Amino acid sequence: MASKVQQQAPEVRVAAFMSDVFITDSHGLLAECYRVALDTYGVRLPGGHLGGMTPHARIRECLRVAGVDPDPHDVQRVTAVFCRKMEQQIVAGAIVCDPMARSRIEELRVRGYRVALVHAGYGADAIAERLGIVDVLTAVVGAEHLDPDESEHRLVGRVTGSIRGARVDACCGIVASLAGARLFVDAGAAAIGIVGSMDAEPFGRAGAVPNFRTLSYLASGMVEDAINHRRGVNRKHADDK
Repeated sequence: MASKVQQQAPEVRVAAFMSDVFITDSHGLLAECYRVALDTYGVRLPGGHLGGMTPHARIRECLRVAGVDPDPHDVQRVTAVFCRKMEQQIVAGAIVCDPMARSRIEELRVRGYRVALVHAGYGADAIAERLGIVDVLTAVVGAEHLDPDESEHRLVGRVTGSIRGARVDACCGIVASLAGARLFVDAGAAAIGIVGSMDAEPFGRAGAVPNFRTLSYLASGMVEDAINHRRGVNRKHADDK
């Protein structure tokens, strides 16, 4: 009896776009939403980077920095104000989509990629709807899919976990910030930084592949090269241990 040769299923590769690739001023958008939310508690928004935490965890941290021992219900209430303000900003058109974004996503899909939108705050579905790309996305993941105390670094795992057959080492994040690059690289995934006029060197040091132009110049070959490069780096790190 002839043995049957099992065919290996094709690898599932994922291109995950951070929402700030599409938003004109993601830091300004977040800052305005946090400012309005914290004002309801009489607390000023401290300076500095606003990523690295879910809105729930960030608000709790801001209250503690202000010397407040927040009640969980108060944190929930302030977070709800943040979410409402974010939704208002989205509806008001605070998000501007690169006109070439849809064609880049469609090109990746033709090449067999699953495509995800990742948003470190709440309202990921509303953002995808506003951008008009819901029908070309395989997954949409935001802070609402995390537990309140989880860091945004868990988002990469949520992306691959929501797509059948996907693995972190076959995922590439397309990002517009250094924090976004670290999000993917720290998880073991690849990252391409749309650096524009920013200094590309920090992106390279963080393990991302800098794209010196704009989202319009992103090609599927770049994503494949970034995944293969990250796998090589991961293997070297494993061999050195």
